[in-house]
Amino acid sequence: MGTEVNGEPLGYHFGKDFEYLKVGKNRVVAGGLDSPFTFTVLMELV
Repeated sequence: MGTEVNGEPLGYHFGKDFEYLKVGKNRVVAGGLDSPFTFTVLMELV
């Protein structure tokens, strides 16, 4: 169980609880590696 942002695990057991999103595509998985809740977040400069 947990969250992953761009391959970086987040949460109590992983030593950090946030990850900055990069410009471009970011992959967010909520609920662990086998989770069906996988998102692509597109960050653009404006």
